[in-house]
Amino acid sequence: MALAAMPVGTVLATTSTLVVLLAALGIALRRAGQPRGTVAVAVVAAGSSLLATFGSGEPANQSLSSWLLMECALLLCVLVQAVRRTRGPGTLLSAGTVTSAIVLAPLRLASGPRASPGVASAGEWCVACGLLAACAIAVGLYLRSLDEVREESIHAARREQRLRLASDLHDWLGHEVTGLVLEAQAARINDREPGEVRRALERIEEAGVRVLDSVDRALCWLRADDRTAGMLEWERSATVSDIPALVNRFEAFGSVRVELDLDDQVRDVRPEITRTVHRIVLEALTNVRRHAPAARQVSVAVRRNGAHVIVRVVNDGVRRQGLLKRARGGGSGLQGLAERAIALGGTSWAGPMGQAGWAVHAVLPVVS
Repeated sequence: MALAAMPVGTVLATTSTLVVLLAALGIALRRAGQPRGTVAVAVVAAGSSLLATFGSGEPANQSLSSWLLMECALLLCVLVQAVRRTRGPGTLLSAGTVTSAIVLAPLRLASGPRASPGVASAGEWCVACGLLAACAIAVGLYLRSLDEVREESIHAARREQRLRLASDLHDWLGHEVTGLVLEAQAARINDREPGEVRRALERIEEAGVRVLDSVDRALCWLRADDRTAGMLEWERSATVSDIPALVNRFEAFGSVRVELDLDDQVRDVRPEITRTVHRIVLEALTNVRRHAPAARQVSVAVRRNGAHVIVRVVNDGVRRQGLLKRARGGGSGLQGLAERAIALGGTSWAGPMGQAGWAVHAVLPVVS
């Protein structure tokens, strides 16, 4: 509509404005991750404007002023996007050429023998255009800062999702696979009865099914369109109510006796607290399998004391390398639990107890 309302102008002025218009539309429609294309389009638009400024030589009239006004407005839009989308030398090249075209554009009004306004007035218009170009650069820098903050937020969210998924896989798969390895090693003993071997194979099959279930849940979460819903469904997979079943499976995989003291009041606390309690017990029992093969007694206590939930897992074994031989000495499970407890406003501690034994102790607030 603006182009239809414009007066008929010279070929050079009309062509230059149309080129700048196409450049502005091209930059607006291009992807944000293509800085080289933005630089090239901005340089072409600035070159077209400079060519019209110094190659015209025709006297100024009303049509020239109208086309010049539209061209400067479009150049300001190009300048904003060039500063916003380019980095490093590309910003200097594109912003410098476009700024030069904007500042020098009013000189067209002083061209010709009977130019109106004169050179002095055109110089004042150049200064005014320079101020507009500075404002456009400021707007571009501001939009660039918003883009950088948004990108950093996206990267942080993805990083947090990867860490949470890694923590889930570590807790679930590490626990079940450790049991699988130990059962497989125990089944290789030659003097075991056929019935014991058959029961061991049944437990290995059950643990394998749980491993596949954990992998399926992780893949479903990764493929889910609604990331939040997928995460919530994943996080609801285990709470305090699942601790007795976890303890029973742990006892079935070996000769370690577990004494469980579970307070029913803990079931009524926040869901994130109950999930964290389950994770602490799961990690502690997994570490007993991995690092305390001599343990014969494990005590698991989950109690609510006023405004806090206290979790304590103690075993009577010596922390050393057991049947499960690994290339590295330990994992990041206890560190992950400590970070999770701190995020909830609580504390977590793990260390030796006396001459023989190991304890995991955590205190979590009921109210955030």
